[in-house]
Amino acid sequence: MEQLADQIPIWTCMPPDTPEPIVSCQCAVVRNLRGFVFPACCIDDERRAIESRVQEALDKATDIPAGRYYAVDDMDETTARFLAERRLITYEMLCAVGPRGVYVSDDQALAVMVNGYDHIVIRVLAADGKVAEAWRLADHVDDILGASLDFSYNERLGYLTRSLRMVGTGLKVYVWLHLPGLVMTRAIYDIEQRMNKQRLQLCGLVPGDPRITAVAQEELMAGVVAGVTASVEPAASQCLYTDLLGVLAAPVANTVGNLFLLGNQDTLGLSEEEVIFHVEAAASDLIEQEMEARKSLMRDRGDMMLDAIGRALGIASSARHLGMGEALSLVSFIRMADAQGVMAGCDRAGLNRMLLDCQSAHLQLMHDMPPDAWTLAAERARLFRAFFAGATIN
Repeated sequence: MEQLADQIPIWTCMPPDTPEPIVSCQCAVVRNLRGFVFPACCIDDERRAIESRVQEALDKATDIPAGRYYAVDDMDETTARFLAERRLITYEMLCAVGPRGVYVSDDQALAVMVNGYDHIVIRVLAADGKVAEAWRLADHVDDILGASLDFSYNERLGYLTRSLRMVGTGLKVYVWLHLPGLVMTRAIYDIEQRMNKQRLQLCGLVPGDPRITAVAQEELMAGVVAGVTASVEPAASQCLYTDLLGVLAAPVANTVGNLFLLGNQDTLGLSEEEVIFHVEAAASDLIEQEMEARKSLMRDRGDMMLDAIGRALGIASSARHLGMGEALSLVSFIRMADAQGVMAGCDRAGLNRMLLDCQSAHLQLMHDMPPDAWTLAAERARLFRAFFAGATIN
């Protein structure tokens, strides 16, 4: 696992011509095996049989990216959370029980999850927002596994899944976007309604684990250190998980760090190509609106924007404790400043990597930190001070 942690995921390395609002994209394909009930209703022997069949199919496959299979049920909680933080397993997979695992390609662009919410979830991550390319790899892996495995399929409905929201193509497509301009101009609320009318989902991202109670979170966020109140979440909530079914989706008004997921709502009645076309077209439209909003803000409120950017850089380069939510907010301002050419000394690939490395399980595994909220906040602040030490405002 240390070797996996040290490897930089290929999807964090942005091609030079990728618009800044794009952080990454993903295609997820859900499949189930005929003759077995869904994982939540399986006994352990059935889960092992499913896992064995999928592993055998993966071992036979010579035309998929090289990688390794990891048994999640043998892992401790921190290691499993590390995989969820790195987008290699979904939140549903993290919460599942019994025999289960994930095949991860060496470049960490492909993950094949077994016995999570459904029997199989094929997830492909890409850096440039080109959903069609991610879909081609997911479709290729789907075809190879389908040649060895008998998937549950209905001639009228399509692929059968545990959730009615995935029946049909079983395809979920998301583009991860950074939209501070649309948030600050308050245009994001109208866009949310418009996306919903188009049967697309625009949702916010918030740090934390829904399994952590709100009471525990409020108690720790009210902590006072040396007379200064700092917002530091419980250790297990200093993370940014994603899922397939929207359990973690937040209203756009609640997002942290101006990060959003744009994806399809429908998997029934549309072909895969139609789903991808609609998501890509909507993402292109949002990117254009975001860039116009940023130009407007710098033109009309330039002094205020530079002041906010300077304050964000000052905190990022000197703070001694940083909560996860605060860290995401700081990176948002700095990321926008870098894209607008008003900051030097940092790069997008590094900022993308920081979104991963500042999470709790990453800090615990990669820096040998104990699961203490304030210790993790101190180590996160140290990483920020080191990373932004050479950053300057032009």
